[in-house]
Amino acid sequence: DPRDTVIAALGWMYIFSPWFTTTWEQRIINVHPSLLPKYPGAQAVQDTLDAGEQETGMTIHFIDDGVDTGPIILQKPCPVLEGDTVETLHARIQELEQEWYPTVLQMMEEGTIG
Repeated sequence: DPRDTVIAALGWMYIFSPWFTTTWEQRIINVHPSLLPKYPGAQAVQDTLDAGEQETGMTIHFIDDGVDTGPIILQKPCPVLEGDTVETLHARIQELEQEWYPTVLQMMEEGTIG
């Protein structure tokens, strides 16, 4: 039963079919390296740097049939530092992801979200 299951897609770079996202609605979660809705897609960190942003972050969200458009569960900010590269900024964002993704999964298990 989809209501009893969570699908954790970490770094998932594929788009699920509409049938799949409908069947598992609000049960598939993903993490994205920006503060959505800003900078969806595969180049989010580069897009952030190109735009000259001073802050970015990570978003944990439900997957729907769009690209990084599902309902947001949690967001955490991360500063963009002078001299940041895609690699250095992404590494700091990934620290947030590693901290908060398990927390969100635990919250779903406990029934406090989802």
